[in-house]
Amino acid sequence: MTTVEARGTGRKDYSQNVEYISEPITKSAFNIDELSARISPYFSVDRKGTLLWHDDFESLATKWVFIPSTIGTAVISGNRAWTGDNSLKITTDAVIGDSLTFVKVLSAPFIHQNGLETCFFVSTGKPSIEFYLDGYNGGYYYEAGFRYDYNTATIYYENESAGWMALPKKDPVEPTREHWVPVKIVADWDKLEYVRVLFGGTQYDLGGIKLYSVASSTQQHIRPQIKTIAETNDVATVFFGHVIVTNE
Repeated sequence: MTTVEARGTGRKDYSQNVEYISEPITKSAFNIDELSARISPYFSVDRKGTLLWHDDFESLATKWVFIPSTIGTAVISGNRAWTGDNSLKITTDAVIGDSLTFVKVLSAPFIHQNGLETCFFVSTGKPSIEFYLDGYNGGYYYEAGFRYDYNTATIYYENESAGWMALPKKDPVEPTREHWVPVKIVADWDKLEYVRVLFGGTQYDLGGIKLYSVASSTQQHIRPQIKTIAETNDVATVFFGHVIVTNE
């Protein structure tokens, strides 16, 4: 049986490490997109990894495929924002099980580790939100999944049988206080298993837990996707502040 460990995200303050800061800054070059994304605090809890792709939802340009199950809508909205002026506003129909998914296909090598980072704000309803980082290697499809159920205040990861396994939730979600919640999933494509997930201020070590997989001849790429599901007969409205995909 795999033990799942929850731990805080405190990190060493390298500004106090003279040996570290004495290294010449020419040791590595900054990519402008990377620098821009990291200076603007899209995701202030976990800064691990090299930026592969990001969307701050400030632009009206179409960067995603949106898949509603019935009449759900997705718009760039200035009603709320975590940083900047806008966010992505997802709205479902007032029917249990109604959903809207947004998906991005990225051409990237199926090696090492990838991370999916985002943050969300629940405005109305009691939805579930599912976060997926999928990978294809030409022979199989692999899926790392994480789920937050607002209605039951429960968080889950997806096991290798596509079942949802509960994790010990340690962080609150308080929409009345303009609470934006960070989420991150990291998958290891070399080992075909999870590395970790992050929800709020808690990191969960999932190393050793295998990913769900199924045979597929689809050629190599990775695919982040996020799905909002109505769990009551109420309109579910969720705002997303950004999405970042990383190489680690």
